[in-house]
Amino acid sequence: MERRAWLREAGLAGFEAAEGRRCGCRVSPSGLSGGISAAARVLAALGLVLAAAIDVHALSFTFFDSPSKYGYSAWNDPANLATRNAWLAAVGESPDYYQNWEGYAWDGTPWYSGKLFDVVEVPTAVFGGGVTFSNAGPNRNYPAKALRGVYGQLGGAAAIGILSWRGNQTNNSTVYFGPGGADYLGFWIFDIDHGDPVTYYVHFTDGTVQQVTGQGTANRRYRFVGFVNTHPTASFSKVVINAPTHSAFGIDEMNWGSVAKIVEPPSLLVLAAGLVSAALARRKVRPGY
Repeated sequence: MERRAWLREAGLAGFEAAEGRRCGCRVSPSGLSGGISAAARVLAALGLVLAAAIDVHALSFTFFDSPSKYGYSAWNDPANLATRNAWLAAVGESPDYYQNWEGYAWDGTPWYSGKLFDVVEVPTAVFGGGVTFSNAGPNRNYPAKALRGVYGQLGGAAAIGILSWRGNQTNNSTVYFGPGGADYLGFWIFDIDHGDPVTYYVHFTDGTVQQVTGQGTANRRYRFVGFVNTHPTASFSKVVINAPTHSAFGIDEMNWGSVAKIVEPPSLLVLAAGLVSAALARRKVRPGY
């Protein structure tokens, strides 16, 4: 569906990626958005070059994180929903795939508490778009499985619904994207012990890796987290969730998908290069610099 039409239908016409600030959610700096028009890309390219000396660590994705340091007692707290709405607006389409570890699994059988879906143990556990999941690492005591929100399984927090993915309390919990990668990912994370920060490692299909530190959640508290790709050519190949050790946390209500890359005509790229060169030349002859 065309982006503007989809936003109107979803009631999100006023949102853009940066609008997360207006809703109170934390939004990371990022590069160019896949939904930006060609003309805007020229101006943005000019601005990025001139600002390079100021911010050389800009991420190639936009990161959405609910604002409260320790999360919220209800998964559907207005701040969580506002953060997700801002993420949806940045995505610009109805997400391609959804998983909540309830109903029927990849193999056509019902989900149940304790059902394994870790690709290391179950290589056939392949989800929409070729996605696989794993609580990766040498310690295989906590493979990816669906569990109920009861004490000792998800740290006491309730799943959103009945079941959720239990995160890895000794290693990393990883989402591996299928051929071609993905351009967005969003989910709820909850019940991280002591509210300690969570580090996310975003791997791209060109081999680069970037990381961002998100806020944690206290016991029985929830937050929404989202990522939207802004890399001009590469997509996400995997996202690694590195939570504090000894934390039996949960992950639930996950969406992901891809968007078509916008390839600019060569003439437009030449124009952008010319504008940047001219701007830099003017800066060199300014007195006092």
